[in-house]
Amino acid sequence: MRTAILLTSLISSSRAFKSPSLRLPTAANPFTRCYLCRHSRPINIHGRSVDSDLIPEEINSLVESLEAVKSLPRIRENKSFEDFNGLAVIDPKTKPTFRRLFTHETWKLHAGGSTFRRWTRCMITTPSSVILRAVAKTVCFFSIWSGLVAFFIPKLFGSAISSQIADQSLPITLCGNAIGLLLVFRTNEAYKRLVEARELMEKVVHLSGEIVSLLVSAWEPHNQTDPMSVKTSTVASVCRYLAAFAWSLRDELRDGDTRDDVLNILLPKREAKWVASQRSRALAIHGMLRRLLYQEWKSGRFPDQQHFHTEVQMNELSSVAATCERIFTSPIPPTMSRHGLRSMTLLMMALPVALSFSVPPIVNIGWTAAIGFIYLGIDELGVQVEQPFRVIPMWQLCQLVQEDILEFSLHPLELNAAA
Repeated sequence: MRTAILLTSLISSSRAFKSPSLRLPTAANPFTRCYLCRHSRPINIHGRSVDSDLIPEEINSLVESLEAVKSLPRIRENKSFEDFNGLAVIDPKTKPTFRRLFTHETWKLHAGGSTFRRWTRCMITTPSSVILRAVAKTVCFFSIWSGLVAFFIPKLFGSAISSQIADQSLPITLCGNAIGLLLVFRTNEAYKRLVEARELMEKVVHLSGEIVSLLVSAWEPHNQTDPMSVKTSTVASVCRYLAAFAWSLRDELRDGDTRDDVLNILLPKREAKWVASQRSRALAIHGMLRRLLYQEWKSGRFPDQQHFHTEVQMNELSSVAATCERIFTSPIPPTMSRHGLRSMTLLMMALPVALSFSVPPIVNIGWTAAIGFIYLGIDELGVQVEQPFRVIPMWQLCQLVQEDILEFSLHPLELNAAA
């Protein structure tokens, strides 16, 4: 009899627990599964093991989206790799390049070891030099020209004019000095643009982290019923918008490298389609982000002080996008580059004539090739960095934005777990 009563009570209590009126509010509390299931599993994020039961559903979805973006190929399969303007992808293990963020190992490879070792490595890798590949055809043209001049000029004119053009060092020197000044000025201006562009992208990384940090300071992930706490969904959305902002800014500054697949992963389908139709995707995402933060402040969940500082960061982020557009759309005056190339052409065409009666033909060809490589190489250095966003490691910087915003969004969860 007692056994029957006990079984009846257990069945009734089990039915009561399964009753909808007595279930835990899963929609209001994303951590309900912590109480219903004690079997947690660790998730590896940035080399740290985080308990999955401590991560809200929205943040867990954010982590999965960022990991999906990270796993995308850097260059699409249908993109051509034919590029002789110094933009070919170089293995950072064999030759350090500005197109990759440096690590301790890269610095050791770049500046470590003795001077002789660095010099040897530099000489061995000369055939793979992007400058050499960029100017090789032009240098070959001037070398062929110098060979023709050195062979035919003495035979055609002989000693008739040899005494008159035997020493032409003064005009060649004057022309070389003038062209050198022009090349140095143009190259300096190009590298100033590169430095400014790199600083702007660093601001994108910094400001994105600051915005998330200010937002999560008013976030209570384990107490979403608190009316003064920012919603978890808002934190996740802000992180998605900031990551999408960085990728969209990269797309605008890189020719023919628009990544709609990134937007489709980070944003809802309707928002991704709307952003893709805008003239400036970055500014469209910036506007969406600003409206979302305003709604949180208007509802009273985002304190005035944090919202004010966030607005300051948002203004700077908008200024960064505008400055990047200014650098991209306003090059160094092309007339300067054209005049420099025409002046170098005159110099390289006249040099073999001046040397034809004073040095053997093979020496004439050698000097013409060496001087052409030096002058054209300096000009190519400026050409390669004049559009700085082609050489800045934009992909890695966008990944760094994702890393930082994910770090800041997980800090409150880890601190609560440690407590």
